[in-house]
Amino acid sequence: MDYVFQFGVVWREFDALLLGAWLTVRLSALAMALGLVVGVAGALATASRWRAARALARIYVEAIRNTPFLVQVLFVYLGLPSIGLRLRPDQAALLAMVINLGAYATEIVRAGVKAVPRRSARGRHRARPVPVAALPASSSGCLRSGRSFPPSAASSS
Repeated sequence: MDYVFQFGVVWREFDALLLGAWLTVRLSALAMALGLVVGVAGALATASRWRAARALARIYVEAIRNTPFLVQVLFVYLGLPSIGLRLRPDQAALLAMVINLGAYATEIVRAGVKAVPRRSARGRHRARPVPVAALPASSSGCLRSGRSFPPSAASSS
């Protein structure tokens, strides 16, 4: 092979590369935090007494988990402006990652809550339904099953 890689361009644009790396870290951290919030809300909806809430949560999870992440990003970035919602590229990336991570986190939290025996949540306040009372106890199960939590972190690079 006769080609020698020239690092001059890399060193010249090193500041831009660092800014890009910082943006990636910032977007990933925000997406994981917000995705977890969406996931907890989705898990509570799947355990809801209301059939409509359960159905909407299941449709959301199945639709997001069964479409490629790139399609979701393109839909958010290119599709939403057609209905008048214009987002900056970083906002569109964050929204797409939150939507994607929220669906995966919904399943992880739902499984963690379901793994808590009903008798563990008996000491709960009567006004709280079992899934809400089981959230603190389910955190260890969620962490064990959440080893692959951020599926978008690997696919965002």
